[in-house]
Amino acid sequence: MLPPLVQAEVSSETDSRIVGMQAQIDALTKRLGQLELRLQQMTQPKLPSPTDLRAQPELTALEEVEKLRTAWEQLHRGLSKTELQQLLGEPASKLKLEQQMLWYYAYPAIGSGSIMFDYSGKVSAWQKPPFP
Repeated sequence: MLPPLVQAEVSSETDSRIVGMQAQIDALTKRLGQLELRLQQMTQPKLPSPTDLRAQPELTALEEVEKLRTAWEQLHRGLSKTELQQLLGEPASKLKLEQQMLWYYAYPAIGSGSIMFDYSGKVSAWQKPPFP
């Protein structure tokens, strides 16, 4: 058994070490909580704000119109029907005029365009939709 004075010094030293360790544990616990919150925010999908929701459909529609305009600008004589479908998709309707095919593409709020094929089935002429 230690003398009372030595016991007091050891107890005081131990207490201060315990207090220091507890402070470190508290700081680490706080830091861990902050890191877990950051990780949770990074992994959860961000919900769009009401402003984002209102703006998004307009932006998507504008992007779609621009995509269509770009596709129509890539038309050239000699495209096959398969190449045309890859570029513009399936037509709204197909019509045969005097052994020539005519394809119509209709776009709501834009208008329609048409493609004419020659006797060999290649693009020979077209009329673009009236893009805004």
